[in-house]
Amino acid sequence: MFISVIIPVFNVEKYIEQCIESVINQTLNDIEIICVNDGSTDKSLEILKKYQQKDARIKVFNQENKGAGAARNKGLEIARGDYIYFLDGDDYIEPFALEKLYTQITQNNADICLCKHKTLDNTTQTMQIEENTLQVDLFATNNISRKTVPDRIFQLCTPQIALKLYKKSFIKKYDLNFQELKTCNDVYFSLASLALAKNITYVNEPLLIYRTNRKDSLTITRGNNSLCIINAFNQLKDKLIQENVFNIVENSFYSSALGAFKYELNLCNPIQKKEFLYKIQLFLPEKYYKMLQTKKQLKPLQKIFSLTNQDTHKVLTVLGISIKFKRNPICFIKHIDKNKLKKQLNMCEYGITTQKRTPQLIVSLTSFPQRMYDIHFCLYSLLNQSLKPDRLILRLAEEEFPNKEKDIPNTVLSFLEKGLEIKWCKNIKSYKKLIPALKEYPDAITVTADDDIYYPVDWLEKLYQSYQKNPEYIHCHRAHKILFDTNNTIMPYKNWKSETTEHSPSLKIFCTTGGGVLYPPQCLYKDVLNEELFTKLAPNADDIWFWAMAVLQGTKIKVVDDNIKQLTYINPERELGLNNEITLCSQNCGNGQNDIQLANVLKQYPQIMERIFHE
Repeated sequence: MFISVIIPVFNVEKYIEQCIESVINQTLNDIEIICVNDGSTDKSLEILKKYQQKDARIKVFNQENKGAGAARNKGLEIARGDYIYFLDGDDYIEPFALEKLYTQITQNNADICLCKHKTLDNTTQTMQIEENTLQVDLFATNNISRKTVPDRIFQLCTPQIALKLYKKSFIKKYDLNFQELKTCNDVYFSLASLALAKNITYVNEPLLIYRTNRKDSLTITRGNNSLCIINAFNQLKDKLIQENVFNIVENSFYSSALGAFKYELNLCNPIQKKEFLYKIQLFLPEKYYKMLQTKKQLKPLQKIFSLTNQDTHKVLTVLGISIKFKRNPICFIKHIDKNKLKKQLNMCEYGITTQKRTPQLIVSLTSFPQRMYDIHFCLYSLLNQSLKPDRLILRLAEEEFPNKEKDIPNTVLSFLEKGLEIKWCKNIKSYKKLIPALKEYPDAITVTADDDIYYPVDWLEKLYQSYQKNPEYIHCHRAHKILFDTNNTIMPYKNWKSETTEHSPSLKIFCTTGGGVLYPPQCLYKDVLNEELFTKLAPNADDIWFWAMAVLQGTKIKVVDDNIKQLTYINPERELGLNNEITLCSQNCGNGQNDIQLANVLKQYPQIMERIFHE
């Protein structure tokens, strides 16, 4: 028997069928399915017995209500498999989950195999991959233990029990079981196993679908059970001391406890919080308990009056009486001080590098007449980089500037002596920033920039350093993460995970061009230059077209590790829509044009969906 799947069941009649179906339809067949009904008062037991009659691998046991911990312990007593997988009755797994976990854990002779998960919002029925489930960056190799990362061992993944496949002999060796608590009953088992395992491996994929926002879930009312978490960490500490490993993992242990306590404190009412804090103070060493006390002491003057920001208003409070003042909307967006910068423009002494590279590093951007009055601030920032480009090229459409240089202000022309090049081309809208460069310099590294952003001095250096470490990827500072719904369909653009913090390269990473994107030579599919196609399918969405071409070429996209997280705008009024200037973003995002143009591209290239979904 390869795997025993243990499922505690309590009043989940709405979800248990989907859970069971996901297990019986696994690509790995040699499994047993142990369902322990924990005193359900709905039709859960009836549904389990129906499935037991259909599939001989299903075993159903009934007990009075003792909690999920006791139900899992019952399953462990009965299990005959060489490996154990725990699944809750309101969650489910991907069809290939058990096979991938089993293959990985056996190939690496590991005690535990970890994976990622997706969350399914039970209210909205939307799904997203949780990027922080599994800290892949801690795995220098595919094998890890307390010896390799003693100070981070408990931070490898969340305590969620269904993210792990366990070797049964390992569980028996250390006599691990679940606490019979109202909540947090899996914390002890999950964390103790991480600390005691000699070898931990992982599958870098979301294999579990975890249901959230269940109105009937125990977590809705868990605040009055917060002392369970103290019990869990007390027993964990005792176990680690017993096994002579506590001194090794002490820092990670207290960091994990601190995070758990902070979470539970937010669920307590004031009376519960007072008792909980007292228990925490007894448990935590003083330096960790001080970290928990984040409330700042008010200075004497602050007790008399204070001035704070509250949404769209400033709030002045004097002796307890508050007065609201409407804030200038420009306060909500980071922007430059143009008057101050004007005095610095003549300080730009070195525009481009004097020592040429192979391949060339080209920064390319485009603009149009309505932006000419303040684009020089952007150009200054690009010529004032700590890492100088080989070329800085501004592409302009001939039909928009009939008199060419005569239609360009001196504030822009003055940069020609600093290395700026102005090149004229056909008006293919925002595509001008990259398409002509790909045609003219196919073997160069091209970095695209936007004409309304003021870039920090290390912007280009960070992109180029990221490229030097991984020259096979496209690199960017800011990106969205493409998300899928329950039907494995790409969700609307507005629902993607914006400004993702994931730094692992992926085909599901979608560059947002304002932050800057570095394209290595030959990283895009051959159709990228097909003007007839891109003007037909995505006329106003060059970022969608370039992303699609990257996927078709098999080029993953990576967010720079130390990326620029916040853009600095040259014209905040434009970005906020306070003047009559239209931005491409407002047109595409506000009117759903991104979704329409993406659908056009996916229809033309159906293989894109297959590639990104099964990456």
